[in-house]
Amino acid sequence: MKLSLPSLMTAALLACSSVAVPAHAQEYPVRPIRMVVPYAAGGGTDFVARAVSERLAAGLDQPVVVDNRAGANGVTGSDIVAKAPPDGYTLLIGAAGTLVVAPHLGRLPFDPTKDLVPITNLGTSAFIVAVNPSVPVKTLAEMIAYAKSQPGKINYGSSGTGGSPHLATELFTSMAGVQMTHVPYKGLSLAITDLLGGHI
Repeated sequence: MKLSLPSLMTAALLACSSVAVPAHAQEYPVRPIRMVVPYAAGGGTDFVARAVSERLAAGLDQPVVVDNRAGANGVTGSDIVAKAPPDGYTLLIGAAGTLVVAPHLGRLPFDPTKDLVPITNLGTSAFIVAVNPSVPVKTLAEMIAYAKSQPGKINYGSSGTGGSPHLATELFTSMAGVQMTHVPYKGLSLAITDLLGGHI
């Protein structure tokens, strides 16, 4: 049986809220829902959150407010959700960089496996290599050759240190045998702006 996105989200939210709310509680939801995006506005995670929030709000007949809380590669916003009451009114649009990778890089102010309950997978994304048109390359092979000719002089941007884009690029540089300089941002939208401006 296939379920639409709104029905999947509704079922998951009700199951989640029934764990934390006593049986005599009001129907869910009776007030607006806060959807925390732990990255800057304008990035891929924010785009998904805004698309989902509209459909979720229509299906639940309650506003779903997207709240961007960028910082520390998603840890700041994720911590807000981890410390919120477990009543189904504060949701997190999480990502692997924060919830899977970050715990292995240092101490977090929350435990992703104990303080957060997954509801559903909203999607997957692929990584691409994009360069400013001023960079004299047209293919990945040309990019690798160009980077090898200028070790450490090419800057690349990511959504933050330890995030998936950062780690993927470090894997790429390692496999390609090139050296590039990492420039971490508070979100990919900010990195894309600098890419378009020719700064990275």
